[in-house]
Amino acid sequence: MLKAAEVKGYTSRQVSDIAGVPMSTLHYWADTGLVTPSIRGSEGKRATRWWTLADLVAVRAIKALREAGCPLQVLRRAQDLIEASWGETVASTVLHWDGVDLLRVGSMGEVHSTVRHPGEGVLHLLAVPLGAWRAESRDQARTVDLDHLAELRRERQQRRKTPITPVNGRRRSRGRG
Repeated sequence: MLKAAEVKGYTSRQVSDIAGVPMSTLHYWADTGLVTPSIRGSEGKRATRWWTLADLVAVRAIKALREAGCPLQVLRRAQDLIEASWGETVASTVLHWDGVDLLRVGSMGEVHSTVRHPGEGVLHLLAVPLGAWRAESRDQARTVDLDHLAELRRERQQRRKTPITPVNGRRRSRGRG
């Protein structure tokens, strides 16, 4: 059983491996705000980013849409749609990219346009099964101790406040030999 200050999450390496996205691409997307880790973002070098299941599904969806030629504006719209439908409706939600418009197909087969471009033909179609990806990835989440992460942050901040001391007549920066 999880403690009150614990959640299930994924490291950047896990997200990269599960989604099939190179680490450099994942970091770039996080740095530009296309996708962001909800549990713990980048807090400096060697700080592990922690992602939720919703973040992981969003990364997979963005990768699939990007490979299909989906423009950045539509990728951001897809990210918003995944966040908005994460509750009860994501399990039955399928996204379709037809080369022009991102379509959301609900559980009853209803189709809703998310980016309208009337009058243009359908070039190709891509189905992104959000619910299936969520179910498939759920068991791979690790427990994240939020109190421990907070303690690591406090320790790192304390080290930054440590004064620089001279060594052999030369000033030396903290942490370097």
